[in-house]
Amino acid sequence: GFQAIPDTIARAGDRLYEMMSGAEEPVAIIFPQSASDGVEVLYQEFSFGRYFNQIAAGVLRGIVQTRQPRQPLRILEVGGGTGGTTAWLLPELNGVPALEYHFTDISALFTRRAQQKFADYDFVKYSELDLEKEAHSQGFQAQSYDLIVAANVIHATRHIGRTLDNLRPLLKPGGRLLMREITQPMRLFDFVFGPLVLPLQDLDAREGELFLTTAQWQQQCRHAGFSKVAWLPQDGSPTAGMSEHIILATLPGQAVSAKLHKKP
Repeated sequence: GFQAIPDTIARAGDRLYEMMSGAEEPVAIIFPQSASDGVEVLYQEFSFGRYFNQIAAGVLRGIVQTRQPRQPLRILEVGGGTGGTTAWLLPELNGVPALEYHFTDISALFTRRAQQKFADYDFVKYSELDLEKEAHSQGFQAQSYDLIVAANVIHATRHIGRTLDNLRPLLKPGGRLLMREITQPMRLFDFVFGPLVLPLQDLDAREGELFLTTAQWQQQCRHAGFSKVAWLPQDGSPTAGMSEHIILATLPGQAVSAKLHKKP
């Protein structure tokens, strides 16, 4: 349960030298098989995680409810990791016709675990995808997805602009990118999960921080060709000071209408 939080911090502290020196793989230390269920609490059930995952599920619900009858819906999740956000999204898709959900991660470790965790959802398929390489070279076709889901992963790539440029061609005209992202500095995150992050190549655009603000995300998405960028909580709302946001970026073109469903 929630004991996973101090356990993960202690594990990272005890093995920090091994991770930083390259003697051991950070993924194997932060996400050991024996503790995988507990670590998922950080992403799936921890109070902030529940709040933002519920918002993301509401956005997906809106997309499903407003699409044309029998219109195919193809969703790609990138950097799916432990499936913490996936677990909130898949129940929204049960019974939806003409649906395909493609769960991907750079690590076969996570795709194998996800395949076991979500075995009851027969509309999900699994494969590996490296966000820092062109998707077509990895077997993904251009303009083939209506929605891309990325939960706390794009910031962890070395160059956010290039990553967005790699993802954009996969979306159909009017397609959307749904992100859950930390939007303010979090030193505890830097300590625990920092060893998982590759050396950054766009520190100027990030103004020296790992995480982007909502304004910086808007700038990056618009530069990558997205015409609309919205987020929740909205600026000025009582929860605007929380550490994360749900961001929805939309490409120009025709697509099913969807709105961010407000949450207090």
